[in-house]
Amino acid sequence: GACIDACPVACILDKPSKWQGNPQRIVTTTCPHCGDGCQLEVEVKQEKILRVTPSKEGPANHGFGCARGRSGLGFVHDPGRLTTPLVRRDGRLVEASWDEALAFVAKRLAPYKGDQFTAVASPKATNEENYLLQKFARAVMGTNNIDSYARVDHPDVTQALMETLGYPAMTGSLDDIAEAKCLLVIGSDTAVTHPIAAWQARNASRFKGGSLIVANPRHNEMVDWADLWLRYRPGTEVALLGAMMSVILEEGLADQEF
Repeated sequence: GACIDACPVACILDKPSKWQGNPQRIVTTTCPHCGDGCQLEVEVKQEKILRVTPSKEGPANHGFGCARGRSGLGFVHDPGRLTTPLVRRDGRLVEASWDEALAFVAKRLAPYKGDQFTAVASPKATNEENYLLQKFARAVMGTNNIDSYARVDHPDVTQALMETLGYPAMTGSLDDIAEAKCLLVIGSDTAVTHPIAAWQARNASRFKGGSLIVANPRHNEMVDWADLWLRYRPGTEVALLGAMMSVILEEGLADQEF
């Protein structure tokens, strides 16, 4: 899709722009596909998504977007998607109104208070939605039993971040990546999993004089951009990092004051 954005004479167009006319309104939202947090502008016509373009005002992506962000929101109109609440009656799920469904859930939850109740937050939900869920758990259900799949999926990483930074998540912005003098990417195919973060790493190494070191057992797109590729054997990450730390200490390269 980036070639469409960059075409100076508009000879390349996406199919909706050519055949389905202009949108009736544009909704700015955040891409749901990875943690980069790219802002997208969703063009809507007759309550259907016409086209998705990256927002030039997006603080994370600055008008850039990957194929998933541009073309991966088709699930919104998938015929198999539930658009009406379902309530099980006589062993069968049947359609119900929102009032019926909410009353049903409230009645079923009412007997459970305090430690009898647990809320599990979704990593796909927005910060605002997860905030409301924990507020519901604490204020309505009277419990602090709140968990998230994100904690289960990456416990070692989040624990290490908490111990070193005091916060179990990213503390910088994607723009900080582009300003880095040296980047070490280990065991990650970032160009596939987080394309905009990879674009920022590429900016650092190609245009801003930084160095990009990629440690990975297999060749991927990040390797093509790297100044140095460390191709370790699978499963030897700890040995590699231990050896690097040993050299840093033995040769007096560590910042002792820090």
